[in-house]
Amino acid sequence: MPRKDIYRLLPFALLLLLLITGCSNSGESQARTGIDDDDNSGLLDDDNGGGGDDDQSDDDQTDDDDTVPSNNIVIEAPTEGQIIVGPVVFVHVQYLGTPENPDIAIDGTSVLDQLVYTGGIFYGNVLNMAEGPHKLTASGYYSGNLEKKSVNFGNTMENYHGYIQVTLSSRSINAGGQVTASWVVYDADGQDVTSQTSVTLSTDPTTGVTINGNVLTFAQAGQFEVIATGEVDGFTVTGSDFVVVGINPTIKRVTVECNPSTITAGETVTCSATVYDSNNQVIDWPVTYSVNPPDGATIEGSEITLTHAGNIEIIGTAVGTQKSGSDHVTVEPGAVDGIALTLDPNPVVVLESSTATVNVVDEYGNPISELEQMELTTQPSEGVTILDNTITPAIAGDIIVTATATYQGHVRQDQEILSVTDPYPPIINLTSPERGQFITSTSALNVQGTVTDEYGEVEELYINDQSVSFDYLGRFQKNFTLYYGLNTFVVRAVDNFGNESYATASAMFAPTYLANGATLDQAISAHLNQTGLDSLEPIIEELIASTIGEAIGGLFPLSIFNETYELWGVQIFHGEAWIDSVSFAPINTELSVINGGIHLLGSTTNLVANGHLVYEFFDKSGRPQKSTTNFAITVPWFHLDADLLVSADVNGDLQVTLANVASTWDTIQVSIDEGLFGDVLSWLLENLINSFATSLLQGFIEDTIMTLVPPFIQLALQQLDLSFDFAFGGFNYLMAANFSSVSFNPTYGADLWLRTDISYGDGGWAPGPHVVNLPGSLYTNNPAPTLGPNVPGTTTPYDFGVLLSDDVINRLLYVIYRSGLLSLDLDEETLEQFGISGFELTTGALGVFFPGLWAEYGMNEPVILKMRPPLPPAFIINPAKGLATEIQLGDFTLEFSSQDETWAKISMAIYLPTDINIADGADGQQYISVTFGEIEMYSDLYEVKEGIRANEDLFETFLPTLVETLVPMLLGSILEEFPIPSFEGFTLNVEAFKKVGAAMDWIGLFGSLVEVKGSRALTVDDLDITNWRSLLPPDEIAR
Repeated sequence: MPRKDIYRLLPFALLLLLLITGCSNSGESQARTGIDDDDNSGLLDDDNGGGGDDDQSDDDQTDDDDTVPSNNIVIEAPTEGQIIVGPVVFVHVQYLGTPENPDIAIDGTSVLDQLVYTGGIFYGNVLNMAEGPHKLTASGYYSGNLEKKSVNFGNTMENYHGYIQVTLSSRSINAGGQVTASWVVYDADGQDVTSQTSVTLSTDPTTGVTINGNVLTFAQAGQFEVIATGEVDGFTVTGSDFVVVGINPTIKRVTVECNPSTITAGETVTCSATVYDSNNQVIDWPVTYSVNPPDGATIEGSEITLTHAGNIEIIGTAVGTQKSGSDHVTVEPGAVDGIALTLDPNPVVVLESSTATVNVVDEYGNPISELEQMELTTQPSEGVTILDNTITPAIAGDIIVTATATYQGHVRQDQEILSVTDPYPPIINLTSPERGQFITSTSALNVQGTVTDEYGEVEELYINDQSVSFDYLGRFQKNFTLYYGLNTFVVRAVDNFGNESYATASAMFAPTYLANGATLDQAISAHLNQTGLDSLEPIIEELIASTIGEAIGGLFPLSIFNETYELWGVQIFHGEAWIDSVSFAPINTELSVINGGIHLLGSTTNLVANGHLVYEFFDKSGRPQKSTTNFAITVPWFHLDADLLVSADVNGDLQVTLANVASTWDTIQVSIDEGLFGDVLSWLLENLINSFATSLLQGFIEDTIMTLVPPFIQLALQQLDLSFDFAFGGFNYLMAANFSSVSFNPTYGADLWLRTDISYGDGGWAPGPHVVNLPGSLYTNNPAPTLGPNVPGTTTPYDFGVLLSDDVINRLLYVIYRSGLLSLDLDEETLEQFGISGFELTTGALGVFFPGLWAEYGMNEPVILKMRPPLPPAFIINPAKGLATEIQLGDFTLEFSSQDETWAKISMAIYLPTDINIADGADGQQYISVTFGEIEMYSDLYEVKEGIRANEDLFETFLPTLVETLVPMLLGSILEEFPIPSFEGFTLNVEAFKKVGAAMDWIGLFGSLVEVKGSRALTVDDLDITNWRSLLPPDEIAR
């Protein structure tokens, strides 16, 4: 018996079994993967007599009353309360007669496409059911009435071992036809184990079927279940699919007719479907209806209610086939119900357009396009332009937009708020002071001007963060007292939208200034402590040693005596003496600071001269008696004291002169080998002492020290002049520094003051192109601090210190400004020459920052960027902001021009924090390093050509990037040209870098003197000495 017939009898058998046993029992598999147990969970039990719903496992989407008692629908599988093992559910539902729109759903989802249909019966396996309770509902329309029947069942995975999913190539064939079976084997965990499983095919019934591999040939008509069997993890698993052979007619076509063909949204059409077989004969076959598009359709059998306007296709499909037919119905919108106004974009900025879209709909949301009248209005109306559906506000704030639509005599309105923001800041017009004033007289200054806002209202006004009032016309003024140096006035205005604008004006207040071409006295101070002098002593000693070594080399043996004596005309004696060698300890020098200069102490010990004497005496007969003896002359010590007086002459050069020279030595000792005529020899040696020893001590050692040391001291100190020249960007600069005064004090050390003369070009001081002809540079002339042996403010000693005044740095910046380096015309090529790339100076690139530029000049015009600062930069060593140092630029003006026409000017107040320090180079030497902090900048756009504006990106992106690249490059590269002071062979190793002075406006560098790596030793040829090799002439010694 086919499985479908077994299921008809199974519910009655189970009922009988329950009555007999009074307990639950396990039945035979209901499908190839399921076991029923109507009492397993208690949730699915049906105590209402079967086919009902006891609400214990209701899906809560429908209640008992959603199951209309029906004698036309019989659910044979699954049964009420059945518990099925595994995820596959066998479904078997019989419809009596021919229903309209039959449907079978599990948990509200149709499974009709997974079932086979024949003779009013739907059956088949529904796959992939989740574990838990479920509800199956079968429904259909009979004579226009909906009938339903439901059962509750469940799935469990307990004792589940896997299943085989079987798929047939066709579910309905003619007798003698073939189907191909395919399958996938799953284990209990849902893993695909097909490749590991051997599967056997069988059928139920078994007769009339031939199986060849996975191809089945059916020789006779009937309903067949194709069963696949295999083994997974030691358990037998099965699966099946169904095929109808030679029973179902072949469906050829379906026709559908719906009336009426035109309706209003919300109305109903009645459809009828006709099914034709292969002989084109009408057959009785159930049809399901669907709608395309499906939105807004309610299908109740052949009665279909449509709410979606448009050309709607109604499709009738023969159940169990893919044969369908269709008809079209025109659905027109219903009565006007609502109006929806949308504005895009919203919000907008002033002068930006928003497009209004008005949608008029019926009660079902269908748009009504053919309106009798449509009108847009705004409140306020003044300052707002409406063109068709485009709204362009020229005012800021919230604007009420009203759309009024008329259709079939009905009027509907909708409103939206168009939020209009004002992105444009207030406009500040400074009338005083004039930009870039150089003021030398009064310190009082009145800042005045006007502030207005084209689209909003000015709410706040500040000058240098001080609140300032303004009248109804925007006029304002405030008095200020100028402080020495650069005074920048930053005017900031804020409107009611939070937009800020700035205007700047700067004035250089210089009641005293250093005139063009003038020399800056006491610009730099060099301070030398006793420990610094101590560092010079080894150089002097090495110089003396090498000089003496060269002077006496090759002199020995040196004849110092060759005499013959006669008595009464008779020769009685002849003697000749030689010095074979001279030795003494290295000469030690000690330098110390005294009033007016440096005291020199030179000394040596153990001076020894070794020699030999050959002599002969003659007797009365004239016969000689010849003899030879050795001797040594010893001086235990020798001291030389002298004062080196240091002064600066009118030419700025240092002069070192000698004073108070005195030499002393210990008793000269003579030793001689024993020999004849001792008394005569003693007399001879006394002559040697008086001649040679005195010449050696005073005529050579003393003269050598006094000849070498003064010029060395003069050379070493003279090298502190710090003069240098450099070229940058085609400009040549020269700084010449020489000595204005010197001071030596044994308590504080030595101070050497330098005057500076900084110039450019040919030294003529003519202002460069586009440079304002100012009278001079800032000149504070604050006194320098008095330095002692320790770094100011500490107990740390140092060898050497250098002080730089702010006046000398400001002079250098002024020279840079006056030469024209800061007043260049920049294009892309010029920027690249300075090593700056990435700035495209064309109207195409800058039009992003200047709306309206493209319309005025096109996209491809080059832009010239002209720097026109009216004032030089100011260097502040001790700014009020607590920074170490700062460079300030006031009214730093940039002009933008194309086609020889300036179309915008921007004036900027720039505050550039600087960190001037000492860095170690790769060569081991130290260099002045200048780094810059985050720039503080205020920009003022003025004299802009009509039609061109500037947006926020100009001030937030382009200008800061340009300034942060350009200004540090121009100024930093020049400040770094300052050399580190050095002596001959020695340089200052900076160990402390501080601000010093009563006004804290001097920069101090303090450290020790260290030998310059790789420097050659100093020789006498480096000194300004003429004929130094005559210090030890042999004839002088012999004489």
